[in-house]
Amino acid sequence: MEDFDERRLQFEMQQENQRTGTQLDKLKEVQTILENMAPAEAKKQLLIKLDNKELVDVVSIIRGMPSDEQKKVLAEFTLPEDHQKLADVLPEIRRGQPQTAAEPDPKKP
Repeated sequence: MEDFDERRLQFEMQQENQRTGTQLDKLKEVQTILENMAPAEAKKQLLIKLDNKELVDVVSIIRGMPSDEQKKVLAEFTLPEDHQKLADVLPEIRRGQPQTAAEPDPKKP
């Protein structure tokens, strides 16, 4: 019975790793699309995600962007209402969470 439990746990962990990898791949694809948009349009899309309570995704997308792209997109947050949204995102980036598609979680084997 112990062998079965161990195998089941390994199987569940493998499935979770695959699911996480797929989600990161999809998020990386969204990131690439936003990088290829005009910065003003990318900002609009990020604001929509923030309005939909997708802060974790927005943080991951911004963290995964090259710094020159980050600069261009974040420079578009010029309206007073944008400042508060950006103020919600920046502390999360500073904390270093969540992991981006380019940064695998060092805690996972």
